[in-house]
Amino acid sequence: MAIDESGEDPQRYLAANAISIAYSHARSSIMVLAGMSPIQSFILPAVLPYSILDEGANGEPDSSEEE
Repeated sequence: MAIDESGEDPQRYLAANAISIAYSHARSSIMVLAGMSPIQSFILPAVLPYSILDEGANGEPDSSEEE
C-alpha cells in the first residue's frame, strides 16, 4: 500500500468526490427528464467540486473567478 505524501486532507478529497458523484447523477437525471419534455435540450454546466467546497467554507463565491 502506498503512503499518501501529498498532504491533502482526506475528508476534503472525499467531500469533493461526493459532490462530483452526486452532481453528475442529478445532472444526468435532469437531462433525461428534460429530453422527454417539450423543452427538449436542457444542459446543466459542469462544476468544480473544490470551488463548491471553498464557497461553502467561506460563505461567499471564490473571488478568483470574477473578472
